[in-house]
Amino acid sequence: MKPFLTIIALAVTSVLAHAQGINPPQEITLPPDIDVTVVKDTGKQAITEVLAAFAANKAASGSQSYIILPLGSDIDQGYFTLQFENAFTQKAGAAGFKLYTRTDKTLEKVLTEIGFQQNFADSLDKGTMQKLALVGAQAVVLPRIDLDRGVDGAVTLRASISVHNVATGEKTWGDEVTKPVPGKLTTEQWVMYGAIALGALGVLVVLIWFALAVRKAARPR
Repeated sequence: MKPFLTIIALAVTSVLAHAQGINPPQEITLPPDIDVTVVKDTGKQAITEVLAAFAANKAASGSQSYIILPLGSDIDQGYFTLQFENAFTQKAGAAGFKLYTRTDKTLEKVLTEIGFQQNFADSLDKGTMQKLALVGAQAVVLPRIDLDRGVDGAVTLRASISVHNVATGEKTWGDEVTKPVPGKLTTEQWVMYGAIALGALGVLVVLIWFALAVRKAARPR
């Protein structure tokens, strides 16, 4: 009886997982000295620039219809994936390209069937390509967001895409844009900037006092 119940439980779990569609992305872990709003703004700028470069290089792919696969790691449950889709629509859409998004039911079914996660290699296997071809797109865009900290402690955000032909799996184009991510001010920095502000205020007060004294001295008696 127990093995039978186990099989039933696994079957129900499988059906529920399939019904839920694509797994939600994992949350990107941000460094404690980086504000999420700043990361969003920086990422949006980088994504817009990399998609603008793609749209400007229309000959790079030769395809007219595209799929943007969702990121496996994201923030706020898909914020960067949405920015990739929006930027594609604004930049590449103006160049005549068509986009199939994760909201397309056929694409969602395909991604669910292949157990999609991020970190595909530079080429996709033939089985996946054949399933993606059923969606109607000629090319697949693999987006990626990376946060890196240099030896100097500075954090950078890199937005990149690679474009693959659905029929052949060949990588036809790729590019990336890197942006610095400003960090939160430390206590020492707040103290330093506060001291600078107070110093500037003191100088301003002295200048005003000096100007008033000169003006008073210049008055005829």
